[in-house]
Amino acid sequence: MNGQHNNPPSRRADLWNLPSVWDLDAKMEWLIQDIVPLGAVTMLSAESGTGKTWAAYAIAGAVAHGSSFLGRKVTQRAVVYFDGENPLVIAQRNLKGLGVPPTDQLIVWGGWNSSRPLRPDAKHCCASRFAAFAP
Repeated sequence: MNGQHNNPPSRRADLWNLPSVWDLDAKMEWLIQDIVPLGAVTMLSAESGTGKTWAAYAIAGAVAHGSSFLGRKVTQRAVVYFDGENPLVIAQRNLKGLGVPPTDQLIVWGGWNSSRPLRPDAKHCCASRFAAFAP
């Protein structure tokens, strides 16, 4: 080898033709003002038993209803909440305990459902309707 890579020239050239990050216009939009950016991936991480599930259900309820979260403005969106570890009774307890009223803007899928959720590209999937964090 002579030190050259076997990458196609077009892939190498495309990378060097990207605009500079410093030259791009960036405007922050918020799902939850100053907490959760719109169009971003946000992860809750903490020790077991510290309230991550409660926080996530509270966020889902606030976003689905467009109500404030911790006194912050919320952009209303339809939400699909995937709860892969709790039984139905816990999901219901969480929603009731947090005062999240029923709405067709919040769908909760869990192990109590008899079928797996459809992929976003599935023929009858409603992913575009329930994309909580997409603009």
